[in-house]
Amino acid sequence: MNEQQNLKTVEQIYENFLKGNLPGILNSFSEDIVWKEPPHGPAPLAGTFSGKKEVTDFFMKMNEALKILSFESRKIIAHENLVIAICYYQARSKTTGKQWETDFVEVWKLENNKVVEFQIFKDSAAELLAFQPEIIDKVI
Repeated sequence: MNEQQNLKTVEQIYENFLKGNLPGILNSFSEDIVWKEPPHGPAPLAGTFSGKKEVTDFFMKMNEALKILSFESRKIIAHENLVIAICYYQARSKTTGKQWETDFVEVWKLENNKVVEFQIFKDSAAELLAFQPEIIDKVI
């Protein structure tokens, strides 16, 4: 395992993400990738997605559901076969027009220069409120 190569792979994923280059992103993933989003976020963006097909569907649904207004990878650290990224984004729900922003951490696990597992830790409550603002009435 090469930490610098793993770091470079994740940096390339971010570059492709900013360009909207989904094939470039998917090329960095193993066929049996496991993609983990917070389980209590808004559908269809919540849960675990297994395999490149499900992850591709996730990206397509994400593109239909939200618009990324700003994205920054602030610090990226590689250790053995893991890459940890501290990031920030601001987005808008395409259905409600509501915006939110969050700092978040992503954990990438790589094997043979391919991402085999991904997990994001973010403010899924803010995201959920942007997609379902009426939920606040049920909480208060």
